[in-house]
Amino acid sequence: MLDGFDLGLGTLFPFLTRGETDKRVLINTMGPFWDGNEVWLITAGGVTFAAFPRTYAVMFSGLSFVLVFGVHGLLWLATRSEGELQARAGAMAKGLWLAEALLAVVFLVMTWFSTPLWRNVLAKPYLLPLPLLAVAGLLAARAWMGQGAWWKAWFASSALILGTVLFGVAGLFPNLLPSSLDPASSLTAFNSASSPLTLKIMLGVVLCFLPVVIGYQLWVYLTFRDPVNADSIEREPAY
Repeated sequence: MLDGFDLGLGTLFPFLTRGETDKRVLINTMGPFWDGNEVWLITAGGVTFAAFPRTYAVMFSGLSFVLVFGVHGLLWLATRSEGELQARAGAMAKGLWLAEALLAVVFLVMTWFSTPLWRNVLAKPYLLPLPLLAVAGLLAARAWMGQGAWWKAWFASSALILGTVLFGVAGLFPNLLPSSLDPASSLTAFNSASSPLTLKIMLGVVLCFLPVVIGYQLWVYLTFRDPVNADSIEREPAY
């Protein structure tokens, strides 16, 4: 939900900007948040390694080529974003949008599974609200964007992403990496999990530190909640 903000803004950067001021507005809008948003991406990799080491090994080995592109995209994003916050935004369209588009493609490739997602959902009707939540979020986001109700549109977009991800998880369960050759060879939440002790320790760590992470990100969003526009850019060029 948070990283999509960066990926969408960066990918559309060349098409939403018509001058130096427009570029600076978009850069400063994303500037205080993008690196904090990426924390969740790094956390996801670390949690996968600790909780499902076999899945982590197979996924990072089989998709190593894609992941290398993803890492390069992150590095490019960091150098472009932080560098341009210290200088002019003119070169932004030459690098930021490509880095963001590259990361978006990486996510699409990594989430492409040839598996009957609807099988589990249709077998358990109580899971049907998940895809319905995604559809409702998509329609609501478009409607509220047309009205200029940006906070409502953001929450609707979050509902779309949340519904889509949970639908994918529910549709795959218990599989994590389905095998296209033999279903018995699929990596599941059970045959690739760490020991019970490891999972208990991880649960304790998550319960202790997750509220802290959410708290500081909430603080950042509240601190920089004021809209960024041409007037604010002229008053203070850097965030």
